[in-house]
Amino acid sequence: MADMLQYLKFIPNYAVDLIALLLGPKRFLATGSAVTPENLTKALLFFLISSVIALIVRSYAIESPTDFTTLLMRSALAWGASLLVTAALVAASWAIVRRPVAIQAALAVQAYIVAIVLIILNVGTAAEINLLAINRPELYDRIRATYRAQQFDYSEVGRLTQSHPLPPGDPVAAGIEAILLLTVAAIFVWLIVTWGAYRHLTGASRVRSGLAFVVCFLLCMPMALVGGLITRHGFSLR
Repeated sequence: MADMLQYLKFIPNYAVDLIALLLGPKRFLATGSAVTPENLTKALLFFLISSVIALIVRSYAIESPTDFTTLLMRSALAWGASLLVTAALVAASWAIVRRPVAIQAALAVQAYIVAIVLIILNVGTAAEINLLAINRPELYDRIRATYRAQQFDYSEVGRLTQSHPLPPGDPVAAGIEAILLLTVAAIFVWLIVTWGAYRHLTGASRVRSGLAFVVCFLLCMPMALVGGLITRHGFSLR
């Protein structure tokens, strides 16, 4: 717990930026996308603090056997790599539609966008796990034991849940499905809304902006597939 709390000393300034970002994402991102060392540092710090918050939320749902500082370093590397890749793909998509965006500006904008996605994902995961812990404690205990094992295979969690299927119409199953749908919907809406910051930045028309979004989505598909393959073959940040 002490390791977690030491990262929260930056929360006051972070909270101000978070509120401004959520209340006016396009305006906030367009302002913060100016390519300056200060803006880029601020964006990356926001991303790091969001990563800490996401990990804290997930840790309260299902505790990791790894100490928090090590887990944060692993997650920062993995999520940081994803941030770099998505920023490069965003820049490439706008270049394809002939409205180039500087990679530094894309990195700053994506740092804020991906940060919120991480929080949404982990809040959704925590909600699902806690719902299971309250209503199906025996299944939750087995999942937690598997997760905390020294030799961990992520796919074993999937096999465990499949071997204990929740019956059709079960309120817990319905609740988990609802949380999953809300999580996906929140992320999709967030990506759509924040994409407008790039349109503002490039001065592109709505049609060209929509085309760039489709191109970016298609470019991101291979990365999503690779991430899924890695997860299914036993890699997990824990």
